[in-house]
Amino acid sequence: MASDDFEVMAYKVLAYLDQCMKDGVTPNIGKAQELAKANLTYWAAIVSSLIDDGLIRGASVEHYYDTTTEVSAGPDFALTIKGAAFLRENSGMAKARKFLGKAFEPVLKAAVEATKAL
Repeated sequence: MASDDFEVMAYKVLAYLDQCMKDGVTPNIGKAQELAKANLTYWAAIVSSLIDDGLIRGASVEHYYDTTTEVSAGPDFALTIKGAAFLRENSGMAKARKFLGKAFEPVLKAAVEATKAL
């Protein structure tokens, strides 16, 4: 597994949303992308997949005729109950969590703290 694998990036996004909710912080789509370290093309695919699978809400991905893509989120950007269960029970998420290890915890906390300051 590598840090730029789809599952690892998706895990980071879901974990970020989960931690924001636990800490009472409104998540930020830009901070989620920064944490995932995803380029725009990859980011759009990740967010689209998470939306399509019902794991997150409040985000959208728009593809325009001029080939530009916009990923955005409203104030209701959040993890769904299905997303919370997926984060804890899916084997791919378990592998991503194990790959990231304990070193990810302070990075995640820092991202949530930075989100508070926005």
